[in-house]
Amino acid sequence: MLALEVELKRGQKCLIKSERGGYFFIVEGLLEIFGMQLGAGEKIYVPIGRVFPILVIEDSKLILENCDLVRISEDLFPPEWFKTIERILNAMEDKKNLSICVLGYTDVGKSSLILLLTNKLVKKGYTVGILDADIGQSKIGPPGVIGAAIIRHPVLDLSDIPMEVGYFIGDKTPEGHLLPQVIGVSKLFSFLRNKCDAILIDTTGMVHGGPARALKLYKVDNVHPDFLIILEKYREAEHLVKLLQKSANEIIRLPSPKTLKSTARPARIALRTYSFKKFVKTAHEKTIEVKFSDISLQECVLGTGYPIPNPAKVFEDVTILWAEVSPDIFLIITREPKHLHAKEELTAKARRLMVSIKTLFIASRMNVSKETIKHSPILSKMGAENVEAIAKVILRANITEIPIRIIPKSVYENLYIGLLNKSGDLIAVGILKDIDFQHQKMLIKALFFKSQNDIAIIRMGYLKLNDNWEEIGKRRIGVG
Repeated sequence: MLALEVELKRGQKCLIKSERGGYFFIVEGLLEIFGMQLGAGEKIYVPIGRVFPILVIEDSKLILENCDLVRISEDLFPPEWFKTIERILNAMEDKKNLSICVLGYTDVGKSSLILLLTNKLVKKGYTVGILDADIGQSKIGPPGVIGAAIIRHPVLDLSDIPMEVGYFIGDKTPEGHLLPQVIGVSKLFSFLRNKCDAILIDTTGMVHGGPARALKLYKVDNVHPDFLIILEKYREAEHLVKLLQKSANEIIRLPSPKTLKSTARPARIALRTYSFKKFVKTAHEKTIEVKFSDISLQECVLGTGYPIPNPAKVFEDVTILWAEVSPDIFLIITREPKHLHAKEELTAKARRLMVSIKTLFIASRMNVSKETIKHSPILSKMGAENVEAIAKVILRANITEIPIRIIPKSVYENLYIGLLNKSGDLIAVGILKDIDFQHQKMLIKALFFKSQNDIAIIRMGYLKLNDNWEEIGKRRIGVG
């Protein structure tokens, strides 16, 4: 490990970062980082992709381990930031429960502004609620979760604050999850509303395109913040200013710090892994088995239809592990991926099966001989009770329009999931390790941060993770 001793003079400004993850140790002196002062004896970890802006309050001596220090002459933060912070502090004297939402494209300093503002507020004795809706670069809680925390003392890193409540999205981008994003922000905003003097809302860098416009509009319209701060390098959020001008009490446009550099994709992935591993240290890790019958499955087709008994026998295909029918989809899960020709054959069989089931049911209602119906090969494989139940499921649907989805079991393996209680509150996140379709149960590696005894809902996510909580793939939206 490379170590370097550095001396800094009062009033100097610098940036500390690390390409591999490192530390810096304050041997003597006093520094200010994001409005928080740190003195001799402090050791600070610098994750890959994170930059610490340093203002030297007193002559200082540092030891750097795997870190780079760059002295700068520019302002660490634009003067406009401090003017806006002063305006917010003045507004706090007249109104509590103040809400501030920060928008902007990627790498404009949204989280930096929120951290700086947080420390300025808590120094004045205010209780601050953080609503972290930046699911791709989560600071509060694990990635893929909208997190909320309450802060009463200065902090160096928002990720040091434990998550009070969370709303599981299960992805690193809001694309395809606009409604859950808005609902999650609304629920967590309500949770913080009467517990804090000020609520600060961080958001994703998704600001361009139709879905982004919709997301920002309804998210901001839902909370109607007292201050809507839009950060820009140039005028790349011009459309949001005009779109949202009536959705907040006041809109403030602020420049991005000139010292801020773009975070490369590998660094973003590393930061997500760091966020997961930091959450692992505070949560209770446990491997559990959950029965289908004990929970409701969400954000997936699986578990929402009527299961076909003995699917391998019904379809005369030993590779079929599970099949279920809904009025709007027919799901078939196989041991391995099927080739196109095999999929076409299986699709035709599934279509014929629905026709036969519906025909049998209608025939029974037309007083066709029960003995004739009983001799049907479908009944012998499925049973009269199941045939009748499935027929009622699809009776009002146009069978030719019901989509048939054939997917391999691997779609669900290593999937990031959220575990919720009966009230719909997130109590854990986990990795879906295996599904035993024969015994209808799931094996889950879970990280609990609340009571373990009340699992009622499993919400399927979209990221795939290994046992070290590192990204290894993704489930496509609408699959499974």
